[in-house]
Amino acid sequence: MSAYPFHKDSRLKNVHHSLLTHVHSSHFALILPSLSTDKWSLILSNPDERERLEFVGDRIIGAIVAQELYKLKPKQGPGFYTNALAVLVCNATFAHIMHRLGHYNIMTGIKPAGDAFETIMAAYKQESGQEAFETYVRDSFRPLIWIVCRSYDKARALHTIGNKKTNNHPLVSRSWTKSKAPQDPKPRYMSPSTRRRDSLPVIIDLTLDDDDDAHVQGPQTSQASSTSRVPSRHYLNDIVHVIAQPSLLV
Repeated sequence: MSAYPFHKDSRLKNVHHSLLTHVHSSHFALILPSLSTDKWSLILSNPDERERLEFVGDRIIGAIVAQELYKLKPKQGPGFYTNALAVLVCNATFAHIMHRLGHYNIMTGIKPAGDAFETIMAAYKQESGQEAFETYVRDSFRPLIWIVCRSYDKARALHTIGNKKTNNHPLVSRSWTKSKAPQDPKPRYMSPSTRRRDSLPVIIDLTLDDDDDAHVQGPQTSQASSTSRVPSRHYLNDIVHVIAQPSLLV
């Protein structure tokens, strides 16, 4: 599984690159939800339940993000929603987020971190309820949705996403395709070993360097307050390791 799964479509590759550039920038911060110690124990010791949560997490995250896409861009065609959602909720995006937060080294693979993110989200919904889960996903992904939509619009202004005959499109000159052809995205990584945080901020700072995106405002999220809950960062190394090597607990 690739860290850059959209390499065959130059437009979607650039959209994903815009998203990852923000994720790996100093402007991005996100706090993972807390789970109870009992829930963590179940996740780490029961591979069957872990796989079930992973399956559910994938679907319910996508459902909320899809609703937010529709709210933000209500008059788009189905191709827009399909492509934008694919960029936002693919395993590669989740893995980059986990890497950025200092809980995973993306160079070792993509799927374990993506699966861990989905598992945590499903477990959080089980413990905190639908309303808290929806609020968390909306607050966490709305800034990313804005970035994807803006980048998608810019790409679409040049030519239709997925159209391989770039040179024939009236909005794309031959000189542009030669001099500015999209390259493999290489966002600047923040090493998990040097950038691990003891406590993650609860403010999503979206003061972007790009003036075009400066108006995007980040929401404020709060961590669930419960004495029996443990921040996810304390267990992330364990869950990613177990997912990568499930035979350890079988």
